[in-house]
Amino acid sequence: YRYADEIIANSKKTAKDFSFFTKKRCSYIYPLTIEKLIVSKKKILKKNKLNILTISRLSKEKNVLEQLKALDILKDKNFFLYILGDGLEKKGINTFIKRNKLNAKIIRYSDKIKHKLLKNCNLYICSSLFEGFPNAVVDALNYNMPVISSKNHGGINEIILNKRGGELYDVGNQNQLAKKIFYISKNYNSSIKKTFIAKKFLKRFTKSNIEKYENLFDKI
Repeated sequence: YRYADEIIANSKKTAKDFSFFTKKRCSYIYPLTIEKLIVSKKKILKKNKLNILTISRLSKEKNVLEQLKALDILKDKNFFLYILGDGLEKKGINTFIKRNKLNAKIIRYSDKIKHKLLKNCNLYICSSLFEGFPNAVVDALNYNMPVISSKNHGGINEIILNKRGGELYDVGNQNQLAKKIFYISKNYNSSIKKTFIAKKFLKRFTKSNIEKYENLFDKI
C-alpha cells in the first residue's frame, strides 16, 4: 500500500479501516450499483405470505444457512425463501432444505430472473459474515423491498442509514434474525416506510460515481 498513489475503498467505513492499518489517507467512492431509480408501486403483503429473497454466491462467507435456520425456528408455511445464486455450498444448502422440509428454493442466477424476483418478493435478507459493499441490498431497496442485514462490517450502515432504512441483526444469532423476519411480517407498513427513507438516498450509488473515478485517474 505504501507504493500506491491513492487508496480507494467502496464505503466510508472501509476507508476508515484502511486508513488505520495502512497509515495512509484512504478515500472512498461508492460503486455504480443501479442505472436509475425505479418508480414502482408500494409493495403490499397479501394474506401474510412473505416471499423472501437473497441474491448470493453460495459460499461460506455468505452464510445463507443462517437464513434457513431462522425459517426453521419460525416454522411458518406462509414464508418462502428464494435463494438466487450458485456455488460450493449449494449441495449442503439443498440437503438442509430437504431434511427440515423448509419452504425454500435455490434458483440459478440470470438477470431476467433477478429482476422478476426483485419485483415480486416482499423482503430481502443479507446474512453475510462480512461484506465490502452489498450491492444486492441497494437493488432490493430500489425495488421498494424491506431489508434485514447482518452487521457485516462494511458499507451496510451507510446503505440503510444506521437502521433508519432497514433492520440489522448480529451475525450468528438465528433467533434474532427469526424475530426480525416475524416482526416485518406483522408490521409491514412501517417496514416499507423505512425502505422509502433509505431509497431517498440511493442516488449516491448511480452513474455519478463513474465521473468520480475518471476525475481521480486524471488527477493522478
